[in-house]
Amino acid sequence: MGLTFLFINIKYKHKRAIKMSSPSLSNLTVVGCLLLYASVFALGWEKTNLPDSAIFIKCHVERMLISLGLSLTFGSVFMKTYRIQAIFAVAVKKFKQIDLPDWKLISGVLMISVIDCVITLDTTYLNQTFLEAQCVSYRQMKSAPPRCLI
Repeated sequence: MGLTFLFINIKYKHKRAIKMSSPSLSNLTVVGCLLLYASVFALGWEKTNLPDSAIFIKCHVERMLISLGLSLTFGSVFMKTYRIQAIFAVAVKKFKQIDLPDWKLISGVLMISVIDCVITLDTTYLNQTFLEAQCVSYRQMKSAPPRCLI
């Protein structure tokens, strides 16, 4: 369904209704939703037959998919809301046109995503020994399947 919306948004981006809704920001919203959908599939993978290193990588991939998906989805919706607020607050009050092209808003979304990725990678690096110890301890307990404690 998300891919269908992305296809429609790209194919008909020159139509008035889609052009008025900022198709580039809408595409970022859909890509963020697709990353969140992918994180659900990553969370559902069976972990019992995986080696410890694969479980460790899987835990971090899950975190990155969720983090980047949320940043892209809510960042682009936030930037669309910011554009509307700027138009009504500045342009209507002073009767002048405001210049907020899509590339400025996309750079804001990308800045939010980069900051989120840096924070996620930083916590991943800092928690690496803790996560390795958790994976090993769960592997030693044969009765309980390994899980990510992040």
